[in-house]
Amino acid sequence: MKVNVEFLDTDPIENVITCLNYKMDKVVYFGYPQIIEQYRKVTEDFLRKRCGVSEVCFYPVTELDLGDIEETIEAAIRLERDAGNEIFVDITGGESLVLVAFGVFAASMEIPMHAYDIAANRFLALDRHASYNIETSCQAQDVPFDLDAFIALYGGQINYRLHKGLKSVETEEQANLIHAMWDVMMRHAEEWNRFSNYLKNSEHPEFLSIEQKLSLKPPKFARENGIDLFSFYEILDDCEQAGLLYDVHHDSDSYGYAYRNSMVRDSFWDAGSILELHTYLIARTFGDDCRIGVHLDWDGIIHSQPDEDTTNEIDVLLLYGYTPVFISCKNGHVKKDALYELETVANRFGGKYAKKVLVATKDLTQSDYLRAKEMGIIVISSSRDPKLEKLGRKLIRK
Repeated sequence: MKVNVEFLDTDPIENVITCLNYKMDKVVYFGYPQIIEQYRKVTEDFLRKRCGVSEVCFYPVTELDLGDIEETIEAAIRLERDAGNEIFVDITGGESLVLVAFGVFAASMEIPMHAYDIAANRFLALDRHASYNIETSCQAQDVPFDLDAFIALYGGQINYRLHKGLKSVETEEQANLIHAMWDVMMRHAEEWNRFSNYLKNSEHPEFLSIEQKLSLKPPKFARENGIDLFSFYEILDDCEQAGLLYDVHHDSDSYGYAYRNSMVRDSFWDAGSILELHTYLIARTFGDDCRIGVHLDWDGIIHSQPDEDTTNEIDVLLLYGYTPVFISCKNGHVKKDALYELETVANRFGGKYAKKVLVATKDLTQSDYLRAKEMGIIVISSSRDPKLEKLGRKLIRK
């Protein structure tokens, strides 16, 4: 029997990283009682259901008591050795005292140790004193590990019932339309939110058929909408030239147009969606799994009544290797609450390896920028970096 031995950490990915890469029959955890109580069920469920581990056991140790730690580890390791099991020790993320004890017994019993640099997705062999090692003795395995698995490992669940149809990109045509909308939006960045809000508020609720041509009289733009009529007509013309609208016409008495399709219409009505869609298209080229408009359920249980669930929506969620990237998109002024919300969600569902990114169409104030930096949030301003090149250049590397 192949047995992996390690310390139960507060960051769940460290507790299963070995079993995601090597087939183990049994996993033995040492940990502090409160940590075992908190992480026992989700860890055991994940190992059994996704990694094919048949046995999982937990040994509590006393914090700051090296003697207790040594006695517990020695007894457990000798029990596995006497049963004829092949033992491997994973020291990824372990506590210092436990690592000392592991090192002592691994060396004395010639048991191989190893660790993972999770951020770099790199295996580290520490087996010079052993006559065997995990790479040659255990069957390598590649356990499917996507965002669903990652969020489940952290005790949550992605709620697909709350996903909006607009937050999907399934065809190349849709991607091309998003790029076209982004270009027009950037060209008219100062007026875009007012333009979008006016369309949503002025078009009749029954205007749902994309074949219908809209024709309206010009409103009193300067006073009621904060955008002059010339700018409004200029945006309409640019949209037609980009293939987003057709049959655009306007004069001093009226204006009209028709939408290319429902995706364009819905994106125009939702001022922030184009930023999210464009960010998603950029981000997905750098990761193993990327989603847009992800609703995260905190306790991992989807109830029949939506108000019974505690959820947070993250605009774009990316996984590359074992590192999650939480991306919040803000079209317009960024309130400081947005920074705290991003930090809270990333810490809850991503742990210490999570990366946090804020993509905004407007620059942050100096105080908010410094606050974001203190929180470890990478800020990308689309007004300065419209192609979001910083996302790939400084954060995500293939």
